[in-house]
Amino acid sequence: MKDRTRGPPRKSGSGPARETFQSCIWAGHTTKVRAWQTWQVNRVNLWTILAVILAIVIAWWLVGVLFSLIAFVVKLIIVAVVAALVFFAIRGLFAGRTRE
Repeated sequence: MKDRTRGPPRKSGSGPARETFQSCIWAGHTTKVRAWQTWQVNRVNLWTILAVILAIVIAWWLVGVLFSLIAFVVKLIIVAVVAALVFFAIRGLFAGRTRE
């Protein structure tokens, strides 16, 4: 069986990446290729970490806005109820004085 890691790159295979990797093995530069592949993996991991951090920051901001809106609506409802009670109390006080 012929050793396929020696000699010029084959034209058939899984594309240019495989041919480049095979030509680097043929030229004896496997460490450079592995370093480049490691850098690509680290770069993907870096983008993943940055995306997760960005997602957390955006979610934190959205939850803060949502809770602020909910708190505003609840406060508005409480103020409306208290205002109605005060209105009826004042109306009752003035209505009692005008009947006398």
